[in-house]
Amino acid sequence: MAEERAAFEQTIAGLNATQMTVPRVMDDWTIKDILAHITAWERDLLGWLEMAWRGEALPIPPGGGWDAYIEEFNARTYTANRDRPLEDVLAEFDAIYARLMDELRALPEDPADPLWAVWEGGQPPWGLLATFYGHYREHRLPIEAWRRSLLQA
Repeated sequence: MAEERAAFEQTIAGLNATQMTVPRVMDDWTIKDILAHITAWERDLLGWLEMAWRGEALPIPPGGGWDAYIEEFNARTYTANRDRPLEDVLAEFDAIYARLMDELRALPEDPADPLWAVWEGGQPPWGLLATFYGHYREHRLPIEAWRRSLLQA
C-alpha cells in the first residue's frame, strides 16, 4: 500500500490548486474529488478495523451487495466533499492515511486470531484490503493520462 500511495503522490506532485480543482480529470471529477473519494473509503476501512478490534459486527455488504453500496457511497461522498476547500481535503487525505497505516501494521497475520471472527466468513479479509491499495492505481492512471493530455495541448 505504501508503494502505491507513493506512486499516487508522485503523480499529483507539483500540481497547483487550480490544476487540483479543474473538472473532468476522471469523468466529471477533479483531483480534489478523487482525493476526497480515496479518503472516504480509507476512513470507512479505518472504521471497520476499529469495529473489528472491538469485536463488533461489521456493516460490510455481503457478497453481491457491493455494487449498489459502492455507487451510493461514491455519490454521497462526491456531494459531501465537492465544496470543501482543497486544503482541508489534502490535510484529511494525509491524516486518514497515516491512521490507516498504523491500523494495518497492527493487524494479526494468524487467521485464527479472534479479530477476524467479525469479518464475512470469519477469515482475514486480505482480498478486501488489497482493493484499497489498488484504489491508488485505479485513480492514478486517469490522472496520469490527464497530465499527458495537458502536455499535448
